Amino acid sequence: MSDQNYFPRPKTAKITTLLRQSWIFSKNNLFKIFLILLIVFIPRLLSNGMKLWLSFELNHGIYISDPLLTIYFYLDIIFFFLLIFLSVLSSIALLIFINSDDPTIKISWLYRQSLKKLLSYLWIFALLLLIITLGFFLFIIPGIIWLISFNFAIYILISEDLRGFAALRRSRALVKNYWWPTAIKYLALFGLFLLLLLPMIIIETFVTSEVAVFIKFFYELAYSFLITLIATPYSFYIYQDLRDIKD
Repeated sequence: MSDQNYFPRPKTAKITTLLRQSWIFSKNNLFKIFLILLIVFIPRLLSNGMKLWLSFELNHGIYISDPLLTIYFYLDIIFFFLLIFLSVLSSIALLIFINSDDPTIKISWLYRQSLKKLLSYLWIFALLLLIITLGFFLFIIPGIIWLISFNFAIYILISEDLRGFAALRRSRALVKNYWWPTAIKYLALFGLFLLLLLPMIIIETFVTSEVAVFIKFFYELAYSFLITLIATPYSFYIYQDLRDIKD
């Protein structure tokens, strides 16, 4: 092949560049992101608070009546399904916000758009779950390959309004020839999550007082919020980078 006909494959963005982009976006829009995620953290705070209180009472041998335990049991179920529903809505809203890149956008508008895309989101998620589960049954490796290949279907729904199998095909096309760079970026993100998890592991290992339970309680909330701040824009910028290269 002559040099005139050879075009080197464009390189994807560096991990440090993606992290810097994510940090700048989250720093500049911290309050807006907090408001978007607030509907998730309030019921989660209440649910975890109830569990913490119940654990504290039982550990101190305090009697809790059967009716109260029954109420707690049903409230816990309600909070569980409410959290799933609100988590999905807030995830869609946050992705719409990142895609719009408009700091003046209203929270109410984001959630109205989330509701419009909810069924399409759930359909893509169900397809992803089915494909990845099937892949892991086929000796794990196909599951890992398909997980990376079809990972961007949700982002494609938000950014390009492609749905169902069309979004999955588009995701696979974007990742084609860039599977390893994409996988390495997600491995780096996973390593960062483990690093951020170390303080909680140290607390659980070496601190046994009741104070540690409260520290862990608030650290888990902060940790999940921090993960969202980093992972959501980071993943979206990986998709955006691949889209820019392919298109």
